[in-house]
Amino acid sequence: MFVKNSLFVVLLLLLISFKGFAQFGSNNPYTSRGIGEVLGNSSMRNLGMSNMGVSSGNVAYLNQMNPALLVYNKYTVFEAIYTGEYSTLTTKSAEQNDMGANLRNIAFAFPVNTRWWTMGIGLRPLTNVNYSISLMDTIAATPSPAFVKYALEGDGGISQVYFSNGFYIGKGLSLGLEIAFNFGAINKKETSQLMEPSAYEVGEFTRTNYTKFTFKPGIQYSLKVAENKRVNIGATYDFKTDFNSKYLASRQIRLQDIVKSSDTTAYNTKGAVTMPSGYVIGASFEQTGKFVVGADFEWRKWSEYVDADGNGDLSDTYRLSVGGEYTPDYSSVSNYLKRMTFRAGFKYEQMPWAIGQEQLEDLSGSLGISFPMAKGFSSINLAGAYGNMDSKGEVPIKKEYFKFHLGITINTQWFYKRAIE
Repeated sequence: MFVKNSLFVVLLLLLISFKGFAQFGSNNPYTSRGIGEVLGNSSMRNLGMSNMGVSSGNVAYLNQMNPALLVYNKYTVFEAIYTGEYSTLTTKSAEQNDMGANLRNIAFAFPVNTRWWTMGIGLRPLTNVNYSISLMDTIAATPSPAFVKYALEGDGGISQVYFSNGFYIGKGLSLGLEIAFNFGAINKKETSQLMEPSAYEVGEFTRTNYTKFTFKPGIQYSLKVAENKRVNIGATYDFKTDFNSKYLASRQIRLQDIVKSSDTTAYNTKGAVTMPSGYVIGASFEQTGKFVVGADFEWRKWSEYVDADGNGDLSDTYRLSVGGEYTPDYSSVSNYLKRMTFRAGFKYEQMPWAIGQEQLEDLSGSLGISFPMAKGFSSINLAGAYGNMDSKGEVPIKKEYFKFHLGITINTQWFYKRAIE
């Protein structure tokens, strides 16, 4: 009964989430550049270890970072994650607090053959755009002081529906392939408005739609070095890809959000947006069922990014994540605390946005915990991360944030052939 009810909840979340992942995080002015903030494809287990895990699979949890790790999932598994963010934006003269939350991803995987083949599908956000910037200014040469408000706003992002397969080749070697359909829209507006009663708002409103299929291969090799102890190496690669885009733009005059006049300047103008290549490589050491420690290194060639107008102002990035997890005794019957899993991690990441010669940096630490359910490998999972988005030099806006993640992982035995004795 529990599994049936949980499956109903998962399917309901899937239907709701197909509306998109708009307003995923808190206000981030830097997402006005490029296609926004890339959110990554970490599962709940990886989030507690600061996105470490491209080499580390686990029978009880999904790992969406590397399709080759699907072979660890010998049961049918569902996972849904809800994420929120509370942030503080600071400039030289002001400070602003903001908060946002949404469904992060929903995924499902099952073994086609319990020895060598597991298949997975899911829905998740790839990028997020969420910014709101405004300033006040005076109009010169007027009889009395007149103030005007300038505003820049944007929302939306690109999402992925993905289909992945993991294959165990033999002698510790696994291969995987993920096929993803990318879709979504980014809305932006630039407006100005006199700060007077019944003043009109004048601005340009744009919407860019994106679609494209992408492919990501993955590999993992696991070497037994002692009883129940293994060293793992894993990697994935993303190809340089041109996303299809359609651009709509209009100039509008509005009064209290009611359109009084509109002039379409572009309608479904087709173009292409070049997305960068990149890779992730990682290594980990584990004692099966007890602990895992590891590190991942990621490189993205964001200098390859070109928008539909032929412009590209992003910088190459890299990420270093170090993390681990510990389970005192997953088979304990008398002590529930011993069956809980504890995680921690640390991450340093360069962001693709540069201010002058200074590139924005993201430094964060994370903690996570899994609460096992009564039977099997199902669990309720929590994770949190505290970080700062800043640079070694001086940037106009600094961001301090706390992210929290709530997830549910359900394992059940489906698709098994029953044996009659």
